[in-house]
Amino acid sequence: MKTSKRNAESNRNIIKKRIKELETNTINNYFSLSTIDEVNVCVIQVHLYRAVLQYASAFNKYVQNTNKWESRHIILDLSNTLFLDSTFLGSILSFYKLLKKEGKTLKLIMNYEKITILTLIDNYRKIFDIYPTIDEAMNSYASAND
Repeated sequence: MKTSKRNAESNRNIIKKRIKELETNTINNYFSLSTIDEVNVCVIQVHLYRAVLQYASAFNKYVQNTNKWESRHIILDLSNTLFLDSTFLGSILSFYKLLKKEGKTLKLIMNYEKITILTLIDNYRKIFDIYPTIDEAMNSYASAND
């Protein structure tokens, strides 16, 4: 009897571990990370055409451990995103606040010609530095260091 309980517990642990691995792999399909060490910049690319409610929790999980953000400057690349909803924008705002507490910066990349967003983004423009390309965001960091 005890052996079967141990086996059941072992199986549950194996299943939990596998679910966590699948969640991590799924999250990594939505987001990717690259670091440009020479300028202390980390770029998070969002691989979603529609950054909406159903992906907001995945984004939160991806960015929740800010200790992994060794770079002082973070660029969130939403250039492939065609639509943002208020929930996903709220997740970005939470990430921004977390980074700001640690003395880090966040800049957004958005292509205004192709993105459909809620009117809330106009209010967010007062909070975030938003650029149309990564190059322009990178140049803004270089200009700030001059």
